[in-house]
Amino acid sequence: MEISPNESEIVELVQSGDRERVTRYCEQVAAQLDSQDGTYPDTATKRDHLCRVYLWIWDYRAAALEAERALQLHRQNGKSVSTDVARCLGYLGRCYLYTNRPVEAEIALSEALKILDHLPTDEQHARGLVLIEFAEFHRQSKNFSQAEKLLHEAAREHLRNFGYGNAHFAFAYLQLSHTFATQGKFPAAEKTLKKAFRFLHLAGGADVEPFAFMLRARGKLFAKMNRIDAAREAYRETIEFLQRINKPRHFLLEDVNGLINNLAPNAGGGS
Repeated sequence: MEISPNESEIVELVQSGDRERVTRYCEQVAAQLDSQDGTYPDTATKRDHLCRVYLWIWDYRAAALEAERALQLHRQNGKSVSTDVARCLGYLGRCYLYTNRPVEAEIALSEALKILDHLPTDEQHARGLVLIEFAEFHRQSKNFSQAEKLLHEAAREHLRNFGYGNAHFAFAYLQLSHTFATQGKFPAAEKTLKKAFRFLHLAGGADVEPFAFMLRARGKLFAKMNRIDAAREAYRETIEFLQRINKPRHFLLEDVNGLINNLAPNAGGGS
């Protein structure tokens, strides 16, 4: 029986957060694609979908492999200057950043922006994504002023393309908060994170899975500020939220429990 990663299946898989189940499904789909002579653009679309699912469970090596294959298919079919290629390069940039390949990340992201510059404005929806990844490159390189500039630009792009009521807009502010925290600018980081929560609420995110990532980010910010009690509470809130929305096998549960265990066991810290 053929396995097809249609959009509803992708959404259901991602929202389950069950890394083992997601990985097993994606491996089956990838093996099927490897064994068949598919048609373009269907095969490239399926590779793109697999990449996005792997990204969501933080499997950056597997995501990079699928993005590279999708990219190759687009280029082989005369789509070298297209929003599809720019998006694939943006995904690759993220994968390379989180697998210690910063030089390749910079090359991929620079190419993505050049491609977007040559596309009509209404085909540049991937620009916000690429700018956020480029900002992360600069954050990791400690070029904080450029990272902040790119994140503000990304937020404007997301606002123009998606409006306030969209998680993309909220997560641009989450990344900006992270950039402030890296510099020790904790008041700015906390204020910006509150904005991210507010925008996610507007997107209807208070009862869906992305809210858990935001709660986890709040715990990490508090831990960095040495507000240990507040960090522990934020992490526990993340766990309770995932349990409340019935995600018993979500991969964040193990991650957040690990973060709790890594907190100083007897430390208090302000709230």
